[in-house]
Amino acid sequence: MSGDMANFTRLPREIGQERAFGLLETAMEQARKAVEGEGGQIVDTAGDGFLAIFGAPLAFEDASLRACRAALTFRDRIAAGRDGFVAEFGAAAEFRVGLSGGTAMFVRYDDGGAKVLGDPVNLAARLQASAGLGEVLIGEDIHRECEGFVTVEDRGAADFKGFDWPVAHYALTGIRAETERFSGARRRGLTRLASRSDEIAAVRRALDRTGRRVVAITGVAGVGKSRLVHEALQVMPRRDQVVYGQCVAEGRAYGPIFDILRHAAKADRGLSHFETLRRLSEVFPFVLDMAEVSALFSGDPSGEDSRNRALRTRDFLGGVLARLSATGAHVMVVEDIHWIDPGSSAVLEALLPLRPTLIVTRRPAPPIAWLDSPHIARIELGLLDAAAIGEIVRDSYGAKLAEDTAALIVDKSEGLPLVAEEMVRALRARDSAATGDADLLTGTLEQSVLSRCDRLEPAARRVLSIAAAIGRDFSVDLLTRAAGSAPDIEAMMSADLIEQVQGDHWRFHHALIRDAVYSGMLSGARREAHRAIAIALEAQAGEGGADRGRIGRHFAEADNHVKAARYLALGAADALAQYDLINAESLAARAMGYVARDPTVLDEAGYRALVITWLHSLHHLAEFRRIVDLSRQLLPRLQAAGASTELSIVQTLVALSMTHTREYAGGETLAQETLEQSERVGDRLGAAWARVALLRNFEETGKRSVAELESLADAILPVAEAEGDRALSMIALYQLCAVYRTAGRRGQSVATANRLMAFAVEHDDRRGHAFASWAKALIHIIDDAPERALATVREGRRHALGGSGDEATCRAIELYSRTMIAASHALAEEIAGFTAEVRRRGDYNLIHAMCWIAAVLHLRKGALADGWRRLNRDLPEVALAGNQPMERQFRLLKAEVLLAVAGLVEPRASEDGQAKEPRRRGPRDLLTFLRLRPWALRDATIELKRCLELEPEAAGANYARARIGLGLVALRRRDKATARAHLEAGRDAAMADGVDLLVRRARAALKQL
Repeated sequence: MSGDMANFTRLPREIGQERAFGLLETAMEQARKAVEGEGGQIVDTAGDGFLAIFGAPLAFEDASLRACRAALTFRDRIAAGRDGFVAEFGAAAEFRVGLSGGTAMFVRYDDGGAKVLGDPVNLAARLQASAGLGEVLIGEDIHRECEGFVTVEDRGAADFKGFDWPVAHYALTGIRAETERFSGARRRGLTRLASRSDEIAAVRRALDRTGRRVVAITGVAGVGKSRLVHEALQVMPRRDQVVYGQCVAEGRAYGPIFDILRHAAKADRGLSHFETLRRLSEVFPFVLDMAEVSALFSGDPSGEDSRNRALRTRDFLGGVLARLSATGAHVMVVEDIHWIDPGSSAVLEALLPLRPTLIVTRRPAPPIAWLDSPHIARIELGLLDAAAIGEIVRDSYGAKLAEDTAALIVDKSEGLPLVAEEMVRALRARDSAATGDADLLTGTLEQSVLSRCDRLEPAARRVLSIAAAIGRDFSVDLLTRAAGSAPDIEAMMSADLIEQVQGDHWRFHHALIRDAVYSGMLSGARREAHRAIAIALEAQAGEGGADRGRIGRHFAEADNHVKAARYLALGAADALAQYDLINAESLAARAMGYVARDPTVLDEAGYRALVITWLHSLHHLAEFRRIVDLSRQLLPRLQAAGASTELSIVQTLVALSMTHTREYAGGETLAQETLEQSERVGDRLGAAWARVALLRNFEETGKRSVAELESLADAILPVAEAEGDRALSMIALYQLCAVYRTAGRRGQSVATANRLMAFAVEHDDRRGHAFASWAKALIHIIDDAPERALATVREGRRHALGGSGDEATCRAIELYSRTMIAASHALAEEIAGFTAEVRRRGDYNLIHAMCWIAAVLHLRKGALADGWRRLNRDLPEVALAGNQPMERQFRLLKAEVLLAVAGLVEPRASEDGQAKEPRRRGPRDLLTFLRLRPWALRDATIELKRCLELEPEAAGANYARARIGLGLVALRRRDKATARAHLEAGRDAAMADGVDLLVRRARAALKQL
């Protein structure tokens, strides 16, 4: 880089020698900072100019780009300081700069001085002399190496003194933001991709506008998923159309979504979410409204329900991404979605029906349900064979490789191209591979990486270890704070271990490389690294800018138990406030682990807050079995501290969980004790919460009359309103709706569901929307209207966050509705998978519901033997558990099967009244039919009478179904009086509830009398 100050000769006469010298020195200091900031060195400052070099004596792969950045930084700083120069010195500094690249001779003298000679030096001087004021001219070499990363104006070719040919040159105008995963690797030189031509073709077909447009690439770590994406996208007409999102193991809420938006906006990585969206609105004004952005980020977050705020954020980001995708101008790539956070997962799932151009990469586990969508093309990347790995090894080394060395690398790589490339890099750096010195190979990726680390200076190795403790991605600012000094980035980069993401942010080339560095640290060094990182983050938290959960994790690794417990608990509360349930639960569990070992790490207030955070997180996640199990550990300390609203709420959460795990007696006892305790100390809110648990318990067990349950609800709602506890109001209204639905009071149930919806609208309560929607959907199910139930519950699911218990309830209702509309084998697999999921949570409301739905599915498909076996296997467990509404549903279904076997009813119809065509019966189905037929009337009567015993009132669709069934049996037995009594009672109940199918069934039978 050659720079020269214009018009300096006359300045001493105009402003005086001292001021001219001061101006020159100040400008030269700016040049030095700009050059050294990019790893360069000023080697000459003769007269009023300077000469700087990049890439010597320390070589680095992006020397040309660094020189461009330094030149523009210097230019911009001189321009920005113009007014200050004039005020202080009486004149402005104006410079011309020329950049040229190529091979030059670099000489370093004993006194520390240096000299550089060669054509690049001469050309840089000629370019500088030709530049205009404030202009940077670059030669062809620089342009070629930086193409795609810089913006230029072509100045054509010109004759320069000392050169026998016209020299092409360009005016440098700016630096492009890097957005591609392989930007640095492409400059370094990518090895040839082996044996992936079929997979590349599959990706390109899917991305074609006639294809599925969404691709999921699955493979183990190091198999080449990211490289496959890079190669497949090389056909894109403009690479800057590719925008990337990165998922990380610690789970950043909406992290990959904001990555995509930042790349689309070409915004700096360090910008806040708000500033990123503001920048996006400037680039794509039709994609988002800044007024909506301001509303999302403004105000006191504590004043808004966390679920509402989380849902509002999810819906807003989903809308922005949908509108961005609709432009057709971007290919979205989301990497490592096996680590995706629930919010980002929900945003991408909602995007699928819009057929975005989207590629995701993932490891084989854990499963992600929406990846089974028919909208997605799935590509499995297997391990490479020995021949393909051999090609990579020879291409990576770039010279003749000893056969035994190549064979050993092929063997030790175990089919993973990343491992093979890393081994070759280690050997190439040692310059011994060609000799057959195979003892240098350690046989593992970890040892291969560590062999390169060992060549770093001790200080650089220490800083690299701290970077690995931070994670795969790290900022230079945090690394500097933790290390206590500026890191030698060039040394780590020259060892081929890290790459620049953008600006201050760097990353290890691959997660496995970071893991290798981290696992190679001694335990003491790890603890010290995490301690330094935690202290640095703690200082940032004092400045209002750090993740408290992250601080806690680092203090935990540093073995500082007191600070770990405190920050993990605070981080859990922060995550719950954002409705980041999985992260909240994980942090709370880890904090409680320290409390279990040493109760003094948290005081009583901190302990109460942690318990409430943990149990609320688990309750929202529907982890009811864990809540009940944990209560034995958590409650004694809380109870020992005496009565409080917090204790009442915690005990209520436990009592509610016990209804889900079917521990009704224990749940009732705990709720009654909580109610008495709260009333004793005058805690109205605690007493109201206890009544919610009793209301739920009695509705399911049938131990109280409808009037008594109404009284409980009447006692809850005024307190909830007075205390401003919207969650309590909403739960009480939903439970009251369930009471009426169970009792067969359809009109009151609908009215209460409408009341709940009105409450949700009035208070903008998204969870209330979900509750009201599935309350109405359940009414539609009783009405035999599955299409309406499906539409209603899908609306409710929009208001439920992924992974929550609310979403699980919506999914169960949706699965039943789909079963009644169109039974299929694929649906059977989906039901089985979801049943396994809810069994793990211990939610017997959903477990038993899914068992019932599975039986319905068998019967809808005409599989009588399987459906009947399922009913008889599950009914005893359901009856023993004590949930009367669920037992009634099983018995009604069993009775309907028997009535159908006896020829008294047709298969259950859908809303349009058209029965589904059963499959041709197999031998097992025929045997089951023949076995049931002789006793069908007797057994149906037993089941229907038991159903009537379970009915709390003589009303509703289920009551009508049972009475009409008994009427049909009596009609077959020619007991007309009994038949008429049952049929008329059933008809009247069905008419009152508006269930047309049952009304038609009763009227048809009555005509036979």
